[in-house]
Amino acid sequence: MKFFWAISFLLIVALQMGFAFAQEDKVLQNVAIEYDPRGKGYDVHYLLNGTLSPDVIIQPEEKKIKFTIETEIKEQDKWLGLILHEDLLYLPIRAYVDGVHEPNSIVSGVGETSTLYVPIKPGVKEVEVQGVSVIPEFGAIAPIVLWASFVSIIVISFTKKSFFNLK
Repeated sequence: MKFFWAISFLLIVALQMGFAFAQEDKVLQNVAIEYDPRGKGYDVHYLLNGTLSPDVIIQPEEKKIKFTIETEIKEQDKWLGLILHEDLLYLPIRAYVDGVHEPNSIVSGVGETSTLYVPIKPGVKEVEVQGVSVIPEFGAIAPIVLWASFVSIIVISFTKKSFFNLK
């Protein structure tokens, strides 16, 4: 019986998301260009009958990215599909629709990208995605700190001869 309900649920989700696979994806280019060490930014592919604003807000402290929907959401639009590169947002774990947590979002990850499907309703203006990390949080500082700590451990260990004296 549980198997029947699981298959039924997956079938319903597949039917509701079916439109997304039939439409062509759109691209927001050069997202977070100011955070990209290459200076190119990241491309965010999305599936929606409407359009997303190119002004994407990155919130590194909260590990969130905020997308604004420019066009009016129609009744037939039930899902927003986002394809995010792992360097932009690593492992999306939560979605917020107009500031309210959306527990029915679906996440799948393949290689360097994660695909997130967020259920939406007419009138929605903002979608926020929270991940484990947004952009490299420490940038170039992390390797420098790691290198300095490694060198200091080696220096301290050489100055303390008892460290190597295994008697």
